[in-house]
This record gives sequence, C-alpha cells and structure tokens, in this order.
Amino acid sequence: MNSKFKIDSVWENYKLHITKEYGFIDLSISPFVIKANDTLLKHNCKKAIDLGCGNGRHSLYLNSLGFDVYASDIDCSKIIKNTKKLNLSNLTIREHSFTAIPYDDDFFDVVLCTSTLHHAILSDIKQGINEVYRTLKPKSYFVFDFLSTLDTSYGIGTEIEKNTFIGSRTGEENIPHHYADENELKALLNNFSFANINKSIYSFYDSKNNQYSSRVFDVIAVK
Repeated sequence: MNSKFKIDSVWENYKLHITKEYGFIDLSISPFVIKANDTLLKHNCKKAIDLGCGNGRHSLYLNSLGFDVYASDIDCSKIIKNTKKLNLSNLTIREHSFTAIPYDDDFFDVVLCTSTLHHAILSDIKQGINEVYRTLKPKSYFVFDFLSTLDTSYGIGTEIEKNTFIGSRTGEENIPHHYADENELKALLNNFSFANINKSIYSFYDSKNNQYSSRVFDVIAVK
C-alpha cells in the first residue's frame, strides 16, 4: 500500500437519526464530520466551504464552531430559507457546481463535501476534485465521503458508464451515482500528499420506520 494512504481494514457501523436541531428536519450531523473537526480546529483551520450544502446542517454546525463558512449548492434555496429563519447573516451563500468553484487559488483551509461528490459521472468528479485541490491552501484539508462499490445499492438501475448508475438510490432516482473501490479512490486523490480513509456503514430509520443504509469511504485528504 502506498504510504501516503492510510485505509481502515474493517467497516465501522454508525447510527444516524432524524433531528430538528437547527429548526428543520434532516439527518443528524455525521459522526465523521464531528471527528474531523477535532483535527481541523487543532490546526487552526478557519475558512471552510461546504460543497453541496443542501439544507445546511453541516454549514450551520461549522458556523456554530466558529468557522468562516461558505455554503454552496446548485440550488441554495433551502439553506437561504433556513438561515433567514435562524436570523443568521454571517455565512456566505453562493450557488455553483463543485466542478466550477468560483473562488481564488489557495483560498480555503477546509473543503467539506458530504453525500455530494459521487452524484456525477467520473469526468465531472475528477474535475470537481481538481477544483477542490486548486482552491485549498497548501497543507489544508479535503473532508468528504464517497459511495463504495460494496454498497447494497450498487448495480441497481441503469449503468450509464462503468460503476455509475441512474436509479440506484431511493429518492434520488434521476441523479447519477458513481461507486468507487479503494484503488479508484486512491487514484482520484493522487495529487494529495496524504489521505486517511475510513470505511463506514451509516444507517437510519425514517418516520415510517423504513431503514436505509450507506456503505461509504470517509476521507480526510491533505493537499
């Protein structure tokens, strides 16, 4: 194994729950993100972008810890609505794709991207990672998760290119999902100096007691 990659040997199980902590219904904050913040705060990281912020749960969590937060999505209507409800004005919110991040080189201390990067074909994922790398300061952190080829939804739906499917995930039937194995993930992160890759299984029950789970790689990569 390449020494710049540290990869877990076993899959760890985590339980998520439905919460209304920030005034809207969403999943609880990812244990991985909570754990990653110990590293980020220890290294005095301040300026963070939340790519694919959705409702804004992780943006608001980072904001509560004192980060200078830039929230982004291709549709920011949900986080704009939620920050107005909470009377928050100290977040920078901007609509854009992760394939074209409209900020200068070496701008961020942290790029956070959860449940987002795998929602694309491989060429767009590569472009997105290049954009993350460009906008990160040297020695700064890319914190993200990525669906594994061992996830139970792998192979469901229509394969539009290798390991990329439309219709594989409930509630996201029209969104492409790309699944990676360890070797592909390492190749995608080849430009980074180091990456700690955790293997995680997340599960939760919805309001109708339906269970959902995701088998993902949780990654902290250093530029």
